[in-house]
Amino acid sequence: MQQRNKIHLASQSNFTQEEENLILTE
Repeated sequence: MQQRNKIHLASQSNFTQEEENLILTE
């Protein structure tokens, strides 16, 4: 379960970066 939480955190971080990229692209 701890590992899954870590992956979730990493996923959130990646999502934020992708969102920033989208804003830059727009």
